[in-house]
Amino acid sequence: MKDMYESYLDHVAKYWEDNTTIDRIDVNWNYNKENCRWLTKLEQQSTKRNNHPVEYLWVKYPCLKALCREVWQNYHRVFRRISTYKRDIERAINTP
Repeated sequence: MKDMYESYLDHVAKYWEDNTTIDRIDVNWNYNKENCRWLTKLEQQSTKRNNHPVEYLWVKYPCLKALCREVWQNYHRVFRRISTYKRDIERAINTP
């Protein structure tokens, strides 16, 4: 944090301290200035290894939750439509 203090202050000024987290760009490399960046909690959740990228209307999203936020849909409802009712992503999102 000492090496990245100025960028930390910039991120905190924009997103507040409780929404500022540190992230490694390459998870197989160490925590150092060249490999770290500041992200919001929401952005950090989208970079986890166990996320599965999805595509909707020719746009790629890092995970289903990011897509649901973008199209203003309830994630749990869409996930249930996909996992339980075996709908594709487009039908899961567009079903009333």
